[in-house]
Amino acid sequence: MAAFEALVHSKYDVDDTTTNAKQGGKIFGERMELSDIASFEIVAHEKTATTAALLRRALRGHFVFEKVDEMHTDELVAAMARVDLEPEELLFHRADASEHFYVVESGKLAAIDEQSAEACVFEAGETLGDAALLLTDATRRVTCAALEATTAWSLDRATFRLALASLSEARADAAYSALKGVELLSALTEDQLRRVARLSADVALGPGDHFGERALLYNDTRAADVDATQEDTRCFAISREVFEAHLGMLSDILEHNLRTHVLEVALAGRAEDLDLGRLAEAVDVVTFVKGDEIATADEPADHLFVVKSGVAHRVEPAKARPSSNPLARKPKPKLVPVERGGACGEEALDDDADCYAFTVVAESESVSCYRLSAAALADEAFRKQYEEVVEPVKTDALSDDDTVEAPQRPSLTTPRRTSVNVSTRSLLVEPGGARPRAHTIALRASAVDDFEVFKTLGVGSFGRVSLARHEASHTVCALKVLSKSLVVLTRQARNVKSERDLLLSLRHPLILRCYGTFHDLDCLYLILEVVMGGELHRLLHGDDGNERNRLPLKDAAFYASNVILALKYAHGKRVLYRDVKPENLLVDRNGYLKVVDFGFGKRLGDDELRSYTMCGTPEYLAPEVIDGSGHAFAADFWSVGCLLFEMLAGKTPFVSEDGSYNQILLFKTIKSEDPVIPATFDDPALADAKDCILALLDRDANGRLGASKRGADDVLDHAFFKANVDLAAVERLDAACSPWKPEVSDDLDCHNFNFDEDEDDMDEIEPYEGAVDFDYWAE
Repeated sequence: MAAFEALVHSKYDVDDTTTNAKQGGKIFGERMELSDIASFEIVAHEKTATTAALLRRALRGHFVFEKVDEMHTDELVAAMARVDLEPEELLFHRADASEHFYVVESGKLAAIDEQSAEACVFEAGETLGDAALLLTDATRRVTCAALEATTAWSLDRATFRLALASLSEARADAAYSALKGVELLSALTEDQLRRVARLSADVALGPGDHFGERALLYNDTRAADVDATQEDTRCFAISREVFEAHLGMLSDILEHNLRTHVLEVALAGRAEDLDLGRLAEAVDVVTFVKGDEIATADEPADHLFVVKSGVAHRVEPAKARPSSNPLARKPKPKLVPVERGGACGEEALDDDADCYAFTVVAESESVSCYRLSAAALADEAFRKQYEEVVEPVKTDALSDDDTVEAPQRPSLTTPRRTSVNVSTRSLLVEPGGARPRAHTIALRASAVDDFEVFKTLGVGSFGRVSLARHEASHTVCALKVLSKSLVVLTRQARNVKSERDLLLSLRHPLILRCYGTFHDLDCLYLILEVVMGGELHRLLHGDDGNERNRLPLKDAAFYASNVILALKYAHGKRVLYRDVKPENLLVDRNGYLKVVDFGFGKRLGDDELRSYTMCGTPEYLAPEVIDGSGHAFAADFWSVGCLLFEMLAGKTPFVSEDGSYNQILLFKTIKSEDPVIPATFDDPALADAKDCILALLDRDANGRLGASKRGADDVLDHAFFKANVDLAAVERLDAACSPWKPEVSDDLDCHNFNFDEDEDDMDEIEPYEGAVDFDYWAE
């Protein structure tokens, strides 16, 4: 058994070491869009009922499938393909790409570690190759062959992940269809109904029936008994607590939707640029008794009214007929009824009208009206927010007679300066001598020769980040260089496009700014804001990554609040970040963090409520990202929980105490076990921190802190942050709040980055000969 365990541990390890340095690297999952999921169809392979039962038991007993329900398990079993092997025939060889998971039906397979000469035998009902379902870049650590005539069944990673995504979407669609038949919910919008569908759980009932909708409105006892009339019936259920946490009270939602609809009708022709959902929050309800004037002619037109209940009448002066008789009776004014849904005081919508044209009087004993102020209509806060269109980064516009030169090969192999000491006075300054703010800089470049390139700050998966200075403007920046060949080879073209688009559109002081992009024959370039305080990871784990530094409570709260505020902004733009970790957090001159690297970022479309792409850094992955059930913004807050734990404990919450690292066992621990809280958290001063971490690391994504309708505000309202950080000051970027300010002499001072250029082996960029078109990079 010991030899077996040793082999299992070695089979898929990325690095079997005992260091505390981050291991395993990033996971680059194949990006899945809704179009990919919608077009996917499971190809069923014929098998006997006995075989299907064996496969079902094998899957249900494996941790990767533990959250997959019976119906979805049957679909995956149907998708498994048969593999027949003769004695001594290879199933796979060491170093082969790991893309298939196997279940043995009959015979025996031997997995042989050629380096240790140890072997492990797999018999009927046993599984192997689970890393193939979880890791896109895994290679086999062992050679596997048949000891005798063997039949196995395989499931490939793409089918597994697409099938789970497709079945999850199908379940949500079924729940949505059922909810549309609930009369009480008929006033919910399509988006609201789809959110409810995602929150519902499977229980039993008769097909198409529903009950208990009163639970969403009243905290009351059941009015009737409900019994199942046949076996294995299913229904969708949602608790009032979950519903209200994610959407709010149903009565409030229905009222808000009604107000939005009222505005949509009343402001017809004027609502195009208004955010009616937000504007509805500025609407209040006023009540008048019979005879009250709702609006008075010639008085300032400061409100629009829409009748909610009751009847009013508008007093319109009658046109006087010409008469020479001074005693002639004056015509009575015309009374025009204004009933439910009718508007009055429309002059408040007219920029040229200062006063009401007519008097409007309550006619019923009681008249309730929705009221919206003219000031709210004019407030820019209620206008629709459009994404900023970023000007292309390219050289001056070419005339029709100009010749466009072909992109040039990069020149990053030229010697770099090993030490730089340039005063910041040489940088471009704004009028008055102030240094340029990051969000005001606009750089134009078309080739790497437009920059003076200095020291390499770091090396990533596809290239490097170098300190550079834009020659024309003298602006110091970070130049991120991505190899086109590596991007295409690792199937990350869609990811880097997403990163570029997101960085160019996001504008927040705690998110690294991108000034522009360009490309040449072999490389993609991002021109980034320079932040010279180094990574938060260095503060936690030292230059070699092996230290386990614990931050003071208030320091940890400060840094976590920085990240949460950045996520609050990103989530408000419907952007998933998916890579919270200390390496992606740079410290600026004032001690505040900048969130960097949106390579795993994704903007959810209007019709998307979750993503199914498995990506991120293993130690920070949420359970729902690992199991492929679909994830949304709550996955980012799980990662924040891991970060907060790491800042206070010196390590991430799910790695082993001895520092040994096995990625598959790590995933199993994340999915199945609670974090082990160190004894240091027994200190009463850490009670709130412990509670906050456990709430962020709730394996139920719907119940996780931050998953509710209030999102990041719920996290920041936790007692831990209330007691340990001045959020108002942090939002003002008050430099006095930061616990540590890095020593940075100028924007070319690189001493906080410890990249060793003597070990730099990435100068040679492989020529790109692929077919993927990157011309959009200069648009």
